[in-house]
Amino acid sequence: MSFKLTKIMPSLFRGREGDVVTIDARALTPGASARVVGIYYDSATDQTAPFTLTVKTGTFGLGLIIEADQPATFVEIVEVDGADERHLAFHAWNPISKFSQITIKGI
Repeated sequence: MSFKLTKIMPSLFRGREGDVVTIDARALTPGASARVVGIYYDSATDQTAPFTLTVKTGTFGLGLIIEADQPATFVEIVEVDGADERHLAFHAWNPISKFSQITIKGI
């Protein structure tokens, strides 16, 4: 495993400039499904899976647009490394709240 982000505090992570990070989401609510449909980081956007970003020097928000098939779906946002996943944050999805954000400090 070679995860790239290190948690500093809830929703704040540190990464090394130039590292490529893959982000995904999964539903934790039984019977529900969820997926990322787009991300933005600094001024870059990605609307095609797998959702990746390249860490830049400085502090930037990583915004995620998430879709789920049931209201009140509890979603886990994860960093993906091959077949392995690591928890980054939780999101309580509903049709009005499709957006989630974490912050990455690139060094």
